[in-house]
Amino acid sequence: MTDANRTLIISSKKPDEQLVASLSAKGQVFLKIITEVLDEKSRNQQAISAVDILLGITREFGGAQVYVPQERSVRSFLLHKEIIMHFKQGVGVADLAKNYKISNQSVYRIIDQNKSKGSKSCH
Repeated sequence: MTDANRTLIISSKKPDEQLVASLSAKGQVFLKIITEVLDEKSRNQQAISAVDILLGITREFGGAQVYVPQERSVRSFLLHKEIIMHFKQGVGVADLAKNYKISNQSVYRIIDQNKSKGSKSCH
């Protein structure tokens, strides 16, 4: 199968409101574009391709320079936000460490970073 024929499998589950709110304005626009493409394609029961998402992004940002962080940075950011969200919901540090397969010290560090820097936004 060629790259042009590959179809993205993306969940239609709505993103967490706290995570969306923590994104930068451009990050929220990217998410909005992807959500619109997903909604349009699912209404028409069509496959969603990377080209569809690319066209949505170029429609909004065509010709502009846009910073896109590395995947590992985005995954780390989202993981930290998820840990903070669960911590605020009352999940204990030991349980978080066990569930995310990280040390208690790492959970404390994530919590402390969140307290000292406030809600950091991801680009």
